[in-house]
Amino acid sequence: MPKKIIAVDHELASDFARHMKSSTPAEVIKTGLDDLDNLRTRDFQKLLENCSNSLLDKADSRNGALAKIPPENRLTVVGDLHGDMDALLDVLTGSGFYHNRDHRIIFLGDYGDRGRDQIGTYYLLLLLLSHFPEKVTLLRGNHEAPREMPFHPHDLPDKLRWTFGSKGNEVKEQIYDLYDSLPIAAIVPGHYLMLHGGPPSDTIDEDEIALAPKRHPQTKVFEEILWNDPDEEINGTAPNTRRGVGKIFGKEVTNRILKAFSVSSIIRAHEASPGKVNHEGRVLTVFCSKAPYHLRQGAYITVDFADPPLQGESLSEHLTWF
Repeated sequence: MPKKIIAVDHELASDFARHMKSSTPAEVIKTGLDDLDNLRTRDFQKLLENCSNSLLDKADSRNGALAKIPPENRLTVVGDLHGDMDALLDVLTGSGFYHNRDHRIIFLGDYGDRGRDQIGTYYLLLLLLSHFPEKVTLLRGNHEAPREMPFHPHDLPDKLRWTFGSKGNEVKEQIYDLYDSLPIAAIVPGHYLMLHGGPPSDTIDEDEIALAPKRHPQTKVFEEILWNDPDEEINGTAPNTRRGVGKIFGKEVTNRILKAFSVSSIIRAHEASPGKVNHEGRVLTVFCSKAPYHLRQGAYITVDFADPPLQGESLSEHLTWF
């Protein structure tokens, strides 16, 4: 995807510099929440442009669409948000990220659609990404799928038009451009593989994931990463009839992927079943959006890399319920 050349707007640059003076996640979040009371379209667009270009620059140095996260300090893994601002704030404060710049956090996709605070959720996530690009990772979920891979519901465009008026469609296209710059999976070497749906059924090396968006739709790797679900009744794969796209994958697929990538567990999202464990503890589902799904609890996980790689009960014991 070619990089865009952005004309410098000095007034906008000055506004953005005001944000950059904030030095802690807590200050950035407070600034973002204050901004939401009177969010200007051009500020939101500028933030989208900055993040998209920064992500494209990072793609040049990482392995394509596969992000690598070093096993340092602590990492919080966050499942679907779907515009649930309360859930996002609960995670940011409860995980310890709020006050700690050394704490890394990764979001596994599905940021908009369904929820009441979709624009605010995007704005806070993008602010954090812009301030802490080495500590914050956003992955692509099935609600950030390419245009030719439709999904439902998709009411984010309506929210954008309601919020930004005549500029709503323009902002929507910028958000779609942002999707194209997001990684689709992340690996902590020796520890965890993280993605939205599940591992693709025939993948044997990192390059197949890293190059999946470029090879789409000639291969199904990209589609499966966004849409696959684990199943206990099969070993290989079967059509994902519940969703109508992607596959369900069994323990045999999980074990092969873990061996190929030299990791202990897969952490994924995609199902409104927070804390679900599959395949003898080798697959953990985290899901954070509560209000849009009428869930009483969501769950995220925080791991400390001073500990050995976790799986099974030892992995699920690190879940935080909220």
